[in-house]
Amino acid sequence: MILLSGPMVLQYPDAALDRATIQVVIKLPELGPREEMAVRAISDLMMESTAEYSKPQIMRWGGQCGFRPTVELMPGFVRMSISIPPEQVGTGISIVDSVLRRSTFSDQALNEWKLTNQTANSDYWKTALWPQTLSVSDLRKSDLRDAFVRYFRPENVTIAIGGNFPSDSPQKLETRFEGWVMPRTVAIPLDLNRTKNTLSNATSTSTIELSGQEIRLTDADFPSKLLAIFALGVGKGSTLFQVPRETMGLTYRQELLLWPTPKGFRIRMILATSDPEFSPAKGGAVRDSMLQSIGTWTEAHRSRALGAAEGLLIYGNGVSPFAITGQASMGESLERETQIRAYWFATSGIEWNPKSYFDIMKLVDLTTLKESAQTLLEKSEVRVILGLQGRK
Repeated sequence: MILLSGPMVLQYPDAALDRATIQVVIKLPELGPREEMAVRAISDLMMESTAEYSKPQIMRWGGQCGFRPTVELMPGFVRMSISIPPEQVGTGISIVDSVLRRSTFSDQALNEWKLTNQTANSDYWKTALWPQTLSVSDLRKSDLRDAFVRYFRPENVTIAIGGNFPSDSPQKLETRFEGWVMPRTVAIPLDLNRTKNTLSNATSTSTIELSGQEIRLTDADFPSKLLAIFALGVGKGSTLFQVPRETMGLTYRQELLLWPTPKGFRIRMILATSDPEFSPAKGGAVRDSMLQSIGTWTEAHRSRALGAAEGLLIYGNGVSPFAITGQASMGESLERETQIRAYWFATSGIEWNPKSYFDIMKLVDLTTLKESAQTLLEKSEVRVILGLQGRK
């Protein structure tokens, strides 16, 4: 680990691999809707062109290992990813530097982006994940410049390089970003008065969200809460699957997500239903039924949760609740493993150590597990987005 004057650089070498990856995490504070839209546009446009590279050049140099270079807005941060052969790491560092500091946001690129993003979201799941209604029509290039200066700053950036790379690569990163200075900026109040939560969507599916409290990575009881999360909502044996779907017959899709926040995660349990008799009151009924179910948990529920946690944290198998990795296994690739290491350190200042977390989880008894799950669920808020069926 090298502490620079600006970005933090983490290194995870593995000479047995056939490639290196550079994962960049740009931490974001809570954003109002206008700032979120500007940051989304920046993320989508950063690799369109830079002062040194065109998009075809970035894709050609950065796609040699079969992984498309990307910049994407994630919950609470922006992620950049590029993978390169060991002998091309210098070029990869140059591209990352150019994209981070010298992207060119042309009027044409912004106008094309606005055209593709101006239609209302008709995907019920995306509407549930991002329920704010944001208008792109009045987004200006100056909004992008202001947001770039405000959020894409060296002190917000963590860079992790993993895999097979020359030993001097971290030092080259340090040299590249030496002297990266951004203009001073001031915090602006969130434009929360402009936030409009979507209350309906244009599909036949309604969604229920049970939105829980923030869980900080530095909390002493984080491992016990994490085990409760596996018991509540990870896998077909979880309460989230068994109660609303199997017992109540209400939902056909249900997922628990750990949604990134500036200090950790917020629990989001999202359920989809096409029940023609659905009403918003059923959202509260789902939470009440799940709370009752927790009281009936036995050692079998604890053992199942531990098995799911072990599969994911130790062996990299199974569905991940962490929204920083999507719904794929956390250990399935060098890129995802390096990404979660970068995010964990950027958020908490501590290294990602899944074995340590799992060792503590094994010590959590059934009583503590049930209490943790009940606390997490009792403090959740219910949000319903009605589909066409629910609005009849």
